[in-house]
Amino acid sequence: MTDPSDAAAAAMQTPFDLWSAWYVNATGMQAEWLRFATSVWLKDARAVARLATCATPIELASAQAALAQEALADWFELQRKVFGEFDPDIAGSALAVA
Repeated sequence: MTDPSDAAAAAMQTPFDLWSAWYVNATGMQAEWLRFATSVWLKDARAVARLATCATPIELASAQAALAQEALADWFELQRKVFGEFDPDIAGSALAVA
């Protein structure tokens, strides 16, 4: 038979345990943000080249609209990933609609 005080002591989390869990989550979010920022930077560099090849205002407007749509989709995907870590049911929320 185990001593009830041993079970209570094992169930308690130390401040280090709480900080470690926070640190792991924060590190994951930082890694995701850096991945996203790098991806956006590369896409922006490609976008400049894409816009430079447009010969008419119609082509330019079309390219701008496509780039804006891609950028918005990327931001919604980032939000779904980051907030999905806090709430796994976020996939069924309004963020998933976009």
